[in-house]
Amino acid sequence: MTAISDEEKNYIIIQFLLTGISPFAVRKVFDKEFHPSCLKNSIRKELPTIYQLRKKGVLNQPQIDLLDPKEGLEPSSTQFDVSLMLCMLRNFTDICVYDKTPHQKDTSVAADLSRIKHYRNDFAHLNESTLSVESFNLIWTDLTENFLF
Repeated sequence: MTAISDEEKNYIIIQFLLTGISPFAVRKVFDKEFHPSCLKNSIRKELPTIYQLRKKGVLNQPQIDLLDPKEGLEPSSTQFDVSLMLCMLRNFTDICVYDKTPHQKDTSVAADLSRIKHYRNDFAHLNESTLSVESFNLIWTDLTENFLF
């Protein structure tokens, strides 16, 4: 069996942080904005806009099905992925999740969520599964020092 390089380990650690841990951090913010006991009513209020987002291609049908499930089922943030929660936060709260990488000194909730969005998108489009020590240290610091995991 071939040994895993340090660069591959770096990639794995950050990937786990982004896909395994960051959803909990995003959900914590989401549930604060859309309390689980009020989620269904909060969504119902926004259904016209939610369906407009579907029309524009911002949301897809599986996401709509999670937000507006069949009769008898309740929407739950535990079923939502990071993309859906970020979309809801961006479109239905005062939290401005943005597309650009926030300045490292910006420690607002919006900046923290934007960092997660940025790095998740970056990692989804990488051509290799390696990460230099320098990049690892930068990303690790950017994510962990600015966000309450």
